[in-house]
Amino acid sequence: GLQGKPQRAIILDDVLADPHRRQIEITRLRLIGGKPAIREAIILPQRLFPRLDRIGDLPNTLYSLYQSQFGITIAAAREELRAALATRD
Repeated sequence: GLQGKPQRAIILDDVLADPHRRQIEITRLRLIGGKPAIREAIILPQRLFPRLDRIGDLPNTLYSLYQSQFGITIAAAREELRAALATRD
């Protein structure tokens, strides 16, 4: 089955250094059969998820975290998929 390694969120500073445009990036490595299969990157506006970067290991189910910690229910999401050859990074 699909599994993930616990990851943390980090703050990305916008090029213009506008605090209203700061974003949080969550990157996760997804495993299938114990082997790396998918690198997932999630970008969120920091103003909606303050202090998300201070939460330790993030749960596998992020939508429940958004609801319980920030009172935000995700009704729809824009996803973008890309295929690339894996690297050691």
